Amino acid sequence: MTESETWPKIGEKYLIDTGPSGRGASWWENLGRCPQRWAFDADVRRRNAQAPPRGHTSAPALIKGTLVHIGLAHYYEAVRRQQTRELSSGAIHDPVDAVWAKVRYEAGDDTTNPWHKHGEIAARAVGRYVDEVSKSVQPTIVAVEKRFELVIPVVVESVGVEYARYSTRVDLIAADVEGKVTFIDHKTTSGRVDATKKQGFTLSLQFLGLVRVGRHFYGDKFAGTMINLVALTDPSGVPVRVRPELAPWAIAQFDSVLLDRAFTLKSLIDQDRPLYHWPKALTEQGPCTDRYGVCPHSMKCRFGPDHHQ
Repeated sequence: MTESETWPKIGEKYLIDTGPSGRGASWWENLGRCPQRWAFDADVRRRNAQAPPRGHTSAPALIKGTLVHIGLAHYYEAVRRQQTRELSSGAIHDPVDAVWAKVRYEAGDDTTNPWHKHGEIAARAVGRYVDEVSKSVQPTIVAVEKRFELVIPVVVESVGVEYARYSTRVDLIAADVEGKVTFIDHKTTSGRVDATKKQGFTLSLQFLGLVRVGRHFYGDKFAGTMINLVALTDPSGVPVRVRPELAPWAIAQFDSVLLDRAFTLKSLIDQDRPLYHWPKALTEQGPCTDRYGVCPHSMKCRFGPDHHQ
């Protein structure tokens, strides 16, 4: 089964999947920052496995980011199909239509749902982006929303686990005239868009993982990563593209970081820890409050098993 065959169909057209890859950066980051949050997340995923909830995300930044990703994915997939003259794949939505298709998929016709409110902002941003970017020649699009999975083997037996499994979904893979491949990640911002934004990604597990995966699957043809910064409120629609300056030692330590966290997880599972008794961060910053707001499980940590969400 190809990736496109797993996309949901909205009406007569497919909606490209831009969702989590499984064991990606956020999965491993939550485990490292707060094992308790990781355990609560895992419990929610288990309980929702048969009927995943829709429209439950309320963090504005997350909703708008998701919707812009959807719009850009459909734009670049259309470009890819034009470049390759691919005619056999199923019909997909136009970029702005894709934003609203995602809104309806998550929130239906309930206009009071935050997805509708933020859909207006995302749709305008995607429309401006497409109008601006379409004026220039596009690079060769290799893939859109491509999922990779990597098994990282243990090289030191004392680590205590056999391997760590890492996955990622690359927003956009583009190639230059020499065939060198760049992994591009879309980022949205409500503030000013400029090249200084790249400084916040020096130790980003997501981008360190992109480098690890890119080198593994493309070898010498991998040219690195790039951030495609999209301003939600900039009327020009002009994106800023920068290459993050990743820490060399962090790149070298990526495998060890994941293997250490895999060992931590194995140890906690082997102890048969009760759900509410995993190690907790308990801090007003970091894991308990991030750019998306307060941790969705904060009430559980405050009041324990007696709290019912």
